[in-house]
This record gives sequence, C-alpha cells and structure tokens, in this order.
Amino acid sequence: MGVSLSDMMVGGREQARAEVEAAREMGCRITVHTNCFKAPDAFSEIQVLRENNLMGADLVFVHVNQATDEELKAVVDSVGAISATPETEMQMGMGHPVTGRFLAVGGKPTFGADIVSGGSGDLFFHMRLGLQAQRMLDNDAVLATGFAPDTIALSTRTALKAATIWGAKAMGLGNQIGTLTVGKQADIILIRLDDINTMPVNDPVATVVMHAHPGNVDAVLVAGKVLKENGRLTADMAQVRRMIQESHEQIMDALAKVQASIPSSYMFKN
Repeated sequence: MGVSLSDMMVGGREQARAEVEAAREMGCRITVHTNCFKAPDAFSEIQVLRENNLMGADLVFVHVNQATDEELKAVVDSVGAISATPETEMQMGMGHPVTGRFLAVGGKPTFGADIVSGGSGDLFFHMRLGLQAQRMLDNDAVLATGFAPDTIALSTRTALKAATIWGAKAMGLGNQIGTLTVGKQADIILIRLDDINTMPVNDPVATVVMHAHPGNVDAVLVAGKVLKENGRLTADMAQVRRMIQESHEQIMDALAKVQASIPSSYMFKN
C-alpha cells in the first residue's frame, strides 16, 4: 500500500506534515505532486518538506518541472525518487520534463502515467515521449550555437532503465522486481519480434523503446501468474468493461450534481 499526499497548495503545510507522519507510521511509500505550476500563490513543496525535515527515501516526487537544480539535488541527497509524466506535464503547462536535469545532478529518473482519463496510460508511450522530449531539449542547446547536433545524448538503454530498474527502486521494490534476477519475483513481459513494427531486430533495447506498444506484448506474468497469453488478457474482460461503465456513470452523475469539474473548495493555502 502507498499514500498519495493531498495537494499541498490546497491542504496546506500542516496537513502535509500530518499525512507524511501518518504514512510513515504505517510504513507506506509516499507520492506527492510537486513544484508543478508557476502562479503568484504557488510555493515549492520540496522546500516545505525540507523546512519540516520530512525529506526521505520513501518519497516519490511527481512532475517537479519548476524545481531548481538545487532542489533536485536535495531529492538525490535524501535518496528520494522522481517520476516524470511527460504527456500531462506538456499538456497542462507544467514546463519541461526534468529527466535530463535529474540525471545531471546524480538522480535516476522514472516515467509515469498521470490523469489517464485525459491522456495515455501506455508506459511504452511515456517512455518514448520522455526520451524524445529530453533529446529535443539537449538538441536545442546545440542548435542555439548555430550548429546541428552530431550525437544524441540520452540513450534508449537509459530510458529502458527509467521504465524498469529505476521505477522498481523508486517504489521501494528494487530487491523484488525490475530485473530478471534469481530470487526476485517473476514479473515478466514477452514482446513479439515478428510483428511488422518490431522486425527485423538490430538492437533489442532500441526495438522495445522506439517501436513496441501494448499490442506487441504476447505474454505478461506478475509474480509468476500469467495475466496475458498469446496476446490476450486472461481476465474476464466482460466484467472489467461492466465495472468501467459503472464507474463512469457514477463519476458523471456526481459531476452533474455539482455542475463543475473542480470543487468550489479548491482554494490555495499558504
């Protein structure tokens, strides 16, 4: 189980402290949406946590686009993790994903999906978008000198690590999942390499990062249990679809009653 902290600019500093302390009492991993927006009444959530001596290895900071390099280094020093969600960050005006900046200060970034009602939940897509967004930023610095770049700095292997090994570590599960290692849990996906978009294979890592999508996934095992086989999910998909439809109707009914997508109580607190 993990805990996602309330929006700090809505709940305020004292609520954030109480939630972090409660999560740590239960031994839960903690995620917090951090340093996302520029606004006159915005503040740095990282700075709030530092001032209250709440930084720690159990924190996963999401977004952090507006964080300074010094604040990113503070996350590294606290052994915390960062999850970049490139699509949402670009869409919602949060600024540039921090993948490259976090690497530069010694961090190991990860990729996540955020607000899947308004964007993709496909982590292949987010891994690729995060990689290419950072390459664009790196290339912009060279282009500004009047020359075209000769090389690409961020590699597909680094992107794959961010989506696997480093993601597992960020969730506190690095000793259980993330690599195919004796003694670890059998969490495995098998990707078909005879599909048109995955063949021929020159570099398997580049094939996965640059070309693969969920439709290429032939099998999925979680803790050794087969959840997808021969390209088809083993779950009762008719039941899943019913649950999705019921959830959708419940949410839309609730929105219709308040006539708004954001509650009127959503006010910033300093």
